[in-house]
Amino acid sequence: MPDEDAREPLLSDDAQPAVPAADASRPLRWLVVALMVACAALARAVAVAPAASSYLGDCAGPPSCAADPRVSAGSNRGSVGTSGSLWKAEKASAYAGKRLFAAGPPAPRRPAEHGPPRCDRWAVVTTIFPATKTVRQLAALEGWCTVVVGDLKSPNRSVFLSGVPPAAVASGALTYLDPGAQRALPFRVGKRLRWNHFGRKNLGFAYAVAHGARVVYDTDDDNELVDGGALKQWAAALLGGSGPAPGVRTARTCARAFNPYPLFGSRRGDTGEPEFAWPRGFPLEALRTCASAAEDPASGAKAAPRSAVGIVQSLAGHDPDVDAIYRLRHHLPLDFEGRGTGVGPVALPAGTVAPLNAQATLWAPGALPGLLLPCSVHGRVSDIWRGYLAQAALGALGQRVVVASPWVRQVRNPHTYLADFDAELPLYRQAGTLVDWLTDRWRPPPPGEDVPEGSPARALALVEDVTIAAHELGLLALEDVELQQAWLQDLVDAGFLERGAAGAGSGAGTTGGKGAGLVLEKAGAQGG
Repeated sequence: MPDEDAREPLLSDDAQPAVPAADASRPLRWLVVALMVACAALARAVAVAPAASSYLGDCAGPPSCAADPRVSAGSNRGSVGTSGSLWKAEKASAYAGKRLFAAGPPAPRRPAEHGPPRCDRWAVVTTIFPATKTVRQLAALEGWCTVVVGDLKSPNRSVFLSGVPPAAVASGALTYLDPGAQRALPFRVGKRLRWNHFGRKNLGFAYAVAHGARVVYDTDDDNELVDGGALKQWAAALLGGSGPAPGVRTARTCARAFNPYPLFGSRRGDTGEPEFAWPRGFPLEALRTCASAAEDPASGAKAAPRSAVGIVQSLAGHDPDVDAIYRLRHHLPLDFEGRGTGVGPVALPAGTVAPLNAQATLWAPGALPGLLLPCSVHGRVSDIWRGYLAQAALGALGQRVVVASPWVRQVRNPHTYLADFDAELPLYRQAGTLVDWLTDRWRPPPPGEDVPEGSPARALALVEDVTIAAHELGLLALEDVELQQAWLQDLVDAGFLERGAAGAGSGAGTTGGKGAGLVLEKAGAQGG
């Protein structure tokens, strides 16, 4: 992820707390020390084998879904021996605005026809740096288009484009949107986006969809492709192509939040020794919950739901997406078992979620309503909240998330770990409770005459509703509700309803038509 701290300081100079400099960081330092000690204890207790059946070493044995059918993401809560407080998923405010999509989407505003380039496969990147190896790789992908969204601190157009092959620009394979080009675009989201924020990427999503995108690859400029073939294969599968689809089985878990890193054999990059790790945004309370990182072998005979894949999350090798707590204490580089080891790809079962990032996720046609990145929160939080909310909304349509072996290698742009830690505090405090609330207490609004079950309009209504719910919980500001509505209207303007893209994933047993997404194979046929 681009260095958010290079874009916008957390506190301006005139907003710094009025305390002596020697004391300002003391509470944060002690919190970091306490977390490092806790992580060290966890590391000593963990013995993860680099196989799909690995589990936490301090567990009595593999988890049993029969014994504990719905494992909470916050299983270690409830202590009264502390003066600290826990965030509660309680309604903090009531949304008083209009629900624009609850009774059916508004009529489209037909802008002037967008010219070339036209592609059904788009990669979207935002950057404040010159063109990187990743950008050049994406520009060279046959059959793909790439849009790079700049910011106020980004290089100007001529400087940025000097770092990519001229043929890519001339052919339309790569488009660079500098601030001037962004201001001229007609999209509704453009008027609501902040400058110097990771959320500028939303304008790239709107640009891609208006120029024909049916699948969108959301990635960063520091995530280099190491297996472009896997990306292309997945895109073809999500578009309903006739080529071979990657074999998918469903993870045998009943946890509400699942940590896929142990399942994919997370290991030290230098020695190859197993290393326990977790994704940024994974509930810290669930780290030592056996079911959150291991499969239940007794449930292997269960068939996978025949529903469409909505989102494919690729893991990243070398410097994967881990949180600042891991980075401050544990080993890097970190890698995973390679393809062909029988580990993945793995689909999450209904009712189970995992953190999704903006570094290497591929979004199917029916999942596009969930793409928007919130802008009232830090960039280190934005994509995680987006992922959890999207999984709730799209899960109500029967769409599933698939986690795949790495097709990228992250060579991370410069970051300050303590600044990352500060930015990620909402994740540490709120992720577990949010996951429990979304998987247990959020109730999708009923379908209606103009928003029938399984329709594109239904997908828009669900995304709007869960965004409003997050605002009422205090997770997102009102501006994110309005931004989400603008994005959904941009989708309508671009013809999303006519494409019928949300026909897939309308419920268990739905196979969908062309473009509906990849139909999962039965678990038994994939080795359980």
